[in-house]
Amino acid sequence: MASSLSELISSAYQVQRNDGTRALIKKLDNRIERYLKIKKAERKDSLELECNSTNVIFDTTTLVSKDWFYPRYLDGTLHEPEITKELIDSLGPDTVFYDIGALVGYYTIFASEICKEGKVHAFELDSQYLNAIQKSLARNGTDAILNHKAISHVTGEKLGYSGDVGFASINKDENTVQTCSVETISLDEYTKNNAYPDIMKIDIEGFEYNALKGSKAVFEAGYPKKLFLELHPPKIRSYGGSIQEILSILKSNDYECKPIAYHRGDKKGARAVTTDDINKMENVMIICTRPDHPS
Repeated sequence: MASSLSELISSAYQVQRNDGTRALIKKLDNRIERYLKIKKAERKDSLELECNSTNVIFDTTTLVSKDWFYPRYLDGTLHEPEITKELIDSLGPDTVFYDIGALVGYYTIFASEICKEGKVHAFELDSQYLNAIQKSLARNGTDAILNHKAISHVTGEKLGYSGDVGFASINKDENTVQTCSVETISLDEYTKNNAYPDIMKIDIEGFEYNALKGSKAVFEAGYPKKLFLELHPPKIRSYGGSIQEILSILKSNDYECKPIAYHRGDKKGARAVTTDDINKMENVMIICTRPDHPS
């Protein structure tokens, strides 16, 4: 708190010194106004968002959904706007969509509104997030298959996990106290009794290699047609995988990969990146498309 207060005082001093007292008062007014908006929003029990003419409502009665949505998306701002728009454009009424690492269901809810004749499958480690998704589905009158599972290369393994909103991740260190546990399932096993995914999103904090390694039969069947894959190089390495191995799996299954330069912000555009470039990043989104699927 002391550090935050000192930073605030220092910032105020710099504004007054460089721009004068009026500018300082205006800046303080803006901060107070935003603070009041945030506190008011936190008392709301829902948040409406729109993308590409698809309107959805997110339930924000749970603490995890409040923590995730406010204040970042307070004014209708989209999460990962470029990815959101492209993913929604990729979905159709009969699409089967897999959301792996669904968290509070941001992509799950949008997909549930679109894929009315298909099916949405969400996978999440933490039951409190699944509860938040269920509440949002009820708000929209839509449905999805919710799986309290970790996607991996093996089925039936018990894994401990820990973390905060948006950062829950598998913990393989046996010396660490495990607060929660979840059972694994491979996509090859899951799709024995469920339809293959046409479109799939994976964001699982470094466990990506394990998920892809357990999807051999899915890939051989020609699915998914389009994959939105967020890579977390440092965490991938900590789990014993590598970017090279992931890119090799994608290449061997005929995917054309398009890294997105600024997937968390408003800037647009993909750019060519090498394996070395990716290895230096904290995270990067790549969109993987089979040649016979429209990008």
